[in-house]
Amino acid sequence: MLALKESPIKTLYGSTNNASTIPDYLPTSSCFCNALEFSQKDSGTNDSFPIPQRLSSALEAFANPHTFSLRKQAFNSALNSGPCYQDGHLILANSFNRPNDVTSDVWNGRIFKRLPGTYLVDIQRIWEGYDGRWMQDAPLLLRFETIDVVLAPHSNGSSLNVWTGFLDTNAPIFLQRNDSEAGKEANEQSCLQWLAYRRNANLVGKQVANVHLLSLVQTSELSQSEATNSLQPVVSRSIFSLTLEDNRTYTFINKQGNLVISTS
Repeated sequence: MLALKESPIKTLYGSTNNASTIPDYLPTSSCFCNALEFSQKDSGTNDSFPIPQRLSSALEAFANPHTFSLRKQAFNSALNSGPCYQDGHLILANSFNRPNDVTSDVWNGRIFKRLPGTYLVDIQRIWEGYDGRWMQDAPLLLRFETIDVVLAPHSNGSSLNVWTGFLDTNAPIFLQRNDSEAGKEANEQSCLQWLAYRRNANLVGKQVANVHLLSLVQTSELSQSEATNSLQPVVSRSIFSLTLEDNRTYTFINKQGNLVISTS
């Protein structure tokens, strides 16, 4: 049986469901300074004292605060595009509906580069218990050994909203916030939960070869009222491509609000 590994991100920052667990600064402790001073001393053999990887990263953050701030900004942007919780319930209407921007794309790109070599351990979708059907226009969860990737159909019917992090699939799900009469009524009439999506069970347990998020871009001229006649790129469609150890590529597409998987 495959088991989830502890992510280094989670080890450093705790639960990624709470942005407040990310430190605004790293305290300058005496051990950091002493280790740095010791490493700079001549040991007699012209060899520096080896600095552990985590300590080296911390020292790099001290030396390059601007770079560290940009990385944190990318992390926060990716985090804020993910799940929204109220009283321990996942609020579906407010989750995974923020379009990806440059900073979140940077963060997700770093995650995708680390996925090859890991295993896909589960695929889940949201099941409507009262109607006995898979919910349409709903996100899909790809659970890897080290992290979760959630694909949600964009409201434009052609693009994907992509979120990476750690999703609590045991949390109960509400359609809407439960602080209005309309919201309470909608939630009482629904019975939603994450369940394994067995239609694609053949993908589970296979090793990842490559992961790509591709954007199909077209250019359109700006209107005459614009001050320039340059071309402006417009993303017409985004697709998520997953290649597994069998050298088969599985492409996830938003087709008019429904996630469709094609194989090549």
